[in-house]
Amino acid sequence: MNMKHWTRRAVAGFTIVELVVVVMIIGMLVLIMTPVLTRRSEEARIAAAHKDMQHLADSLERAFIQTNYLYRLDVLNDGIRGDGIANSSPLSKLQGITDVGLTGGLYGTVPHSIFISLESQSFPPNQTEIFSRLMRSETNFGWQGPYLNWHRDANQNDWPDDPWGNDYLLFTVNGVIYPPVNQPVAEQNSGWQFQILGPSHLVSDGSGGSTPLQYDAAYLFDRPTLLSMGPNGLPGNGTDDPNDGYGEGDDIVYSFAAGQ
Repeated sequence: MNMKHWTRRAVAGFTIVELVVVVMIIGMLVLIMTPVLTRRSEEARIAAAHKDMQHLADSLERAFIQTNYLYRLDVLNDGIRGDGIANSSPLSKLQGITDVGLTGGLYGTVPHSIFISLESQSFPPNQTEIFSRLMRSETNFGWQGPYLNWHRDANQNDWPDDPWGNDYLLFTVNGVIYPPVNQPVAEQNSGWQFQILGPSHLVSDGSGGSTPLQYDAAYLFDRPTLLSMGPNGLPGNGTDDPNDGYGEGDDIVYSFAAGQ
């Protein structure tokens, strides 16, 4: 091939065959790299969940050391010296623990199961008495919040979300305390209680439809435990297997010993 012919070919550009070959090569590279990038992305989310839960556990432990109680996750971002002025929403991100979101409005005049006793790992029966001590002096009570600043809250329920946009769950030996729903009245009616039964989820019934599955029991842990339901957003593998549930499958679990 002489120089003149090469020059004409370069000016003319690629042939259709050459362009097709280039496109095929790019397509094969995309097919090869997509699973790798997806896997790396999931690995990054899993690592972030582990880091999140360590941060949450540290916050719960600091609150326990200073006040002798564990708390719901949505309380940890409350500051000291709340002004008590009614907020337009009970989910104010910067309210103090004495603000109306916990002491008035939809929640009545007493706290709605804020304090978790480490001894029983449940809500003490004398919430009003405990809260009265807090109201008299947050400083003497030991509250030094906020213990946690949280920015990932896709459903706006003032409860920290995992990297897949689902709420982290807090367990004790008594079961799981679920986050508040977006309708505080419904949440108030159902009550803040540790639940032994797991939530209902829709699963395939094998005929193209779906049927609600009620998990028989929330997996119980022998100490305070944080849990992310992982990439699938369901307890365990999300199947109807009676051995499947919280703490199984792709769930990510972080247990801790508060105050130790």
